Amino acid sequence: TVEHVEGSVDPVRDLEIITTELRNKDKELMAARVSDLARKCARTKDKEIETQHQTAVEILRGLENGTDVRFLAMTAKQADIVRTWSLLTAKPVIFLINVH
Repeated sequence: TVEHVEGSVDPVRDLEIITTELRNKDKELMAARVSDLARKCARTKDKEIETQHQTAVEILRGLENGTDVRFLAMTAKQADIVRTWSLLTAKPVIFLINVH
């Protein structure tokens, strides 16, 4: 028998733990991306880099507020940029619950 890491099965709690961990990983990735893009913006006046930086800042803000990327409002241009980043909370989700 495999023991549950939390000692009991609670689907709501377990889902919250999983989504929090995925969101935390995306926050970590986006914080690094914001920092990197800020450095690039300081070196160049490239509009594309500035758009990516602003998008990254908005995505990070949403993640810090507890919202998965797939639920954030964004323009088509921002959505195209975000798709290239392969963020975990931007991906579609399927929930499968095994009930006895």
